Amino acid sequence: MSVNLKNNRVRIVDRTLPEIFANKSSLKRLESIYFCWLLKDMGVDYFEINRAILDVIGKLPVGLDFIYRIENIEDINRCIKEGVKRCIVGFDILNQNYLMDVLKTHNINTTLEYPIYELEDFNSIKQLKDNACIEMIDTIRVVGLDRFITPEWVDKTMSIGRELNININICPEDTYSEGTALCLEGILNGMDSITVSFTGYGTKSGFAALEEVLVALNVLINKENKLNLSKLAQITDYYSKITGKIIPENKPVIGKGIFKYQAGIHADGIEKNSNTYELYHPCAVGQNRSLTIGKHSGKRAVHKKLKELGIKCRVEEAEGILDNIREKSIEHKRDLFDHEIIDIYVTCNMYCRGGCL
Repeated sequence: MSVNLKNNRVRIVDRTLPEIFANKSSLKRLESIYFCWLLKDMGVDYFEINRAILDVIGKLPVGLDFIYRIENIEDINRCIKEGVKRCIVGFDILNQNYLMDVLKTHNINTTLEYPIYELEDFNSIKQLKDNACIEMIDTIRVVGLDRFITPEWVDKTMSIGRELNININICPEDTYSEGTALCLEGILNGMDSITVSFTGYGTKSGFAALEEVLVALNVLINKENKLNLSKLAQITDYYSKITGKIIPENKPVIGKGIFKYQAGIHADGIEKNSNTYELYHPCAVGQNRSLTIGKHSGKRAVHKKLKELGIKCRVEEAEGILDNIREKSIEHKRDLFDHEIIDIYVTCNMYCRGGCL
């Protein structure tokens, strides 16, 4: 689909599958393909795969575009046989003229992966212009970038693209929880494409989180993108199902608890104007706002919750059960379930009617 940003079309490469397969080899063919389709609907252009994934998927489905990681001549032959038109190579392949000639002969778009962890690394990457095979490379993927806290890396990366007359893809690692920010900084400064993973999942430090990048692009940077992110909750559930990984409730964008609210001021603010606390509506990412009741709740929050549960009462009645709610919440060390709130209301109401209060 690509993401449009002014005059720049930024393509998105997703590398979630290789990271999943590195830890879970039992992923099935249909699970892998369906997961890719879900991500494609959100805006992903290309899906990175390797031999292990291709062994499971077999014949590649029409309608999905893949980038195949090349390790040796067998991978190249497999790439050609399956009709994959894009690949990723490392220096070991770049320095083998015969293998590069084979890729060029079959018109396979080739990306060279280059790690950048220190500013000095940018000097060595410029030396690629002396490599005889550099003309056979279409894109350089810059991996790493996680140690840079100043925008100097942007200028150096873009200068590489200009000097080598080559497209630039960035794949920031997330060692210090800045992968998503680095991706967005790169997009805003004219990078041709980005490589990310769903939830930022990676076997080492992880990568920029696909869902965070898309929401930031849609909400903060360019609202005209009109990306449909309403399937994010569905994708999250499916991801958890096929990987067995539990998403933390406070995970940005996809955590099931990020739209829960409880405290009195918070609840009152949401009731009057949701923009007070929410940058975007929950339905934009396939979620719902949820009022929880616990030890921090106030009378208006309890009143609103009772109303949601179909119980009509006055604010004063809601205030009358606050102590019971807080006591039970502290006892169980959690927010209360709906049926517990109803039970407290009914019990207190019956107690009051009995003339004991």
